[in-house]
Amino acid sequence: MRGATGQLGGHRLGAQQVYFSSQERVFRLDSLRIAPPAPGQGKPGAVRVAMAMPHLVVRGLRAATWQHQHRLVANSARLTGPRLTFRPPAQAPPPLWQLLKPLTKRTDLGRLIIDDGYLAVAGLRHRPVARHVFAVARAIRVDSAAGQPGAKRIVYARAWKGHTGRLTAVFDAPVYPTSAEQLVVDTDAHLLRINNFSVWPVMTAAQLNVHKGYQLSQLTIRLGVLRAQGFDFYTLSDRSQVHIARLVLDRSWMLVGSDARGPLNPHISIMTPEALRKLKAVVDVRQVDVRNGTIATRYRSSSTPLVGTFNLTRFNATLHNFSNDPRRQSFQHPLTGTATAYLQDRCRMELHLSAPMLDPQGRHRLWGSFGAAPFSILNPMTQPTRLIAFKSGDVQRIHFVLNVNRQRATGQVWAEYTGLKFDLLGYKKGEVKKTLWSRVKSGLVNGLVIRDSNPRPSGRLVVGDMEVKRDLRSAAITVWRQGLIRGVLHSAGVPSPLAQKLSQKADQGPLPGHK
Repeated sequence: MRGATGQLGGHRLGAQQVYFSSQERVFRLDSLRIAPPAPGQGKPGAVRVAMAMPHLVVRGLRAATWQHQHRLVANSARLTGPRLTFRPPAQAPPPLWQLLKPLTKRTDLGRLIIDDGYLAVAGLRHRPVARHVFAVARAIRVDSAAGQPGAKRIVYARAWKGHTGRLTAVFDAPVYPTSAEQLVVDTDAHLLRINNFSVWPVMTAAQLNVHKGYQLSQLTIRLGVLRAQGFDFYTLSDRSQVHIARLVLDRSWMLVGSDARGPLNPHISIMTPEALRKLKAVVDVRQVDVRNGTIATRYRSSSTPLVGTFNLTRFNATLHNFSNDPRRQSFQHPLTGTATAYLQDRCRMELHLSAPMLDPQGRHRLWGSFGAAPFSILNPMTQPTRLIAFKSGDVQRIHFVLNVNRQRATGQVWAEYTGLKFDLLGYKKGEVKKTLWSRVKSGLVNGLVIRDSNPRPSGRLVVGDMEVKRDLRSAAITVWRQGLIRGVLHSAGVPSPLAQKLSQKADQGPLPGHK
């Protein structure tokens, strides 16, 4: 048939040529087009499909089996250059086998081949698009039995293998456009890989605060490779559970931008160990490896318009038992992890974590150490944002142990350093500088408050107290940082109440453009 046309569900269908031969066991469509109903037409809430496919060929088609047994059997189907854009229905449709029931009670297809496809989903805020899709599915069976849990099938097939070109989507629309250069899947090898993943904001940190109405960190993420090994695709397809033997994040780079202008975030943070227990889906990853990462921070305080910077480089971490599966996660078998990095690319740090992820009290333990470095490496952050500079001082070693729950964090820090001196500064006419009053305060603090060396000349090492209250609106890393700052300040001679106030001082001001 040439120039075949028709209608289905309000959609207009057309093909340049339709060819069928029962003797050759071939069915072929050329230049298939599907057009959705015009705006305002069609059933409200129904699926809407726009499709163009230059070529479809089905080989090994057993027409007699379809005619007499109402069963569709073929060796292969190849879709060449399909371009599909669809808007999902308002309500979830029936399973595929039910939709096909008027045509066939069962479908068996040896291989499905997609050659350079395009897929876009309209009507969703995420606006996902997949380009240059190449995929092969093996041993497809579509009926009620194949869709049941335990059928050992992935979207009705025994196995899938394929790769894509560029993937795009938008998260927290319109704030975070997201893309990946390539996705690779091989279900027989239990492998999933994403190359060159990127998330970048279209708003500055200040604009994001205004957009949300409160302070919110701005994220920029680049990830060279995300590789999931030992991925159980059958469990994902059957029960929507994620089980992975090893997840590797290689060459990651993350920029965290913050602006203190605006009220504090009123919502409870999800960036905490205990948040995983609230996920409805089961997630179980035996091992997570982060390799050669960088975490950069940019912060503008409410007191000056200057931006402070601080970086963690050469970040490597390994987590074991990242799971909310009660069969895997318990007090006896918590999540454990170790990480190493360099502060400002100069001071080596090592951290250890133990966290029972299903504990409703959020109890976890963090301990670690920092190597030798001058205190002045902190100045790029403290000087523009806190108007405090480290005039001198060298750390020999810092060791700490911190215990955290949903109410507070407690612990101790052992800081060994020499020659500590502060400069308290002022801000005037667009620059940070010393003033007469700041010089007087610096002299008083350095002479009367600060312990310039630890251990003391007598050899006694003063231990710092790390007790701080926990604010559940902040990520767990915030209370870790607050506890460490408080402990170091306390060991340096700052009185305990003042050390706690300085470490937990909430920095907030009017939203940008507001008074």
